[in-house]
Amino acid sequence: MPLLYEPGFEALYDDLAREVLSGTSLTTAQPGSITRAICSALAKVTDRAYSHFNVGMAKAFVERSSGKFLDMWGIVLGTPRQEPRPARATAESQICKFFVETGTFGDINGAANISVTKGTILSTKPNEGGTRFTVAITTILPSSSSTTYIPVISEGSGTRNNLAARSLIYHNFTNYLDNEGRIQA
Repeated sequence: MPLLYEPGFEALYDDLAREVLSGTSLTTAQPGSITRAICSALAKVTDRAYSHFNVGMAKAFVERSSGKFLDMWGIVLGTPRQEPRPARATAESQICKFFVETGTFGDINGAANISVTKGTILSTKPNEGGTRFTVAITTILPSSSSTTYIPVISEGSGTRNNLAARSLIYHNFTNYLDNEGRIQA
């Protein structure tokens, strides 16, 4: 996608050879001639420069575009804007984790695994407030572990669900035993 004049190597070579032959005493641009070698080298370098300029221009315009202007670039480049969708994180991506600061999950649950059920709400503010994510699939927190990553999905769509590290610090999950054997519910 040319942003600047970009005729390509052949057109550049033809223009250079025509200018040299019409403006100098040189009379041929046949293969093996000095005229052809010089025009060919200049055409290659110029063609490469146009390509670099075009990439730089595209990057500059896209980086500073927003709204309908960014949408226009998406159409020009064949990559239209995606519709907002919920944010997702898999356990394998190691983005969202349950952990205990000391000991293991078994230490807070009578030596048993803890099951965090699908739909458990994680949020950025107390009492399920702020930005909310839900646990995507039921996940087991092994009794011998102190950290387990879990899959989550945001309840909303779009950029308002982008979060900083350590933001999802509240949850409505309490179905486990405490250190004294009392069920937390």
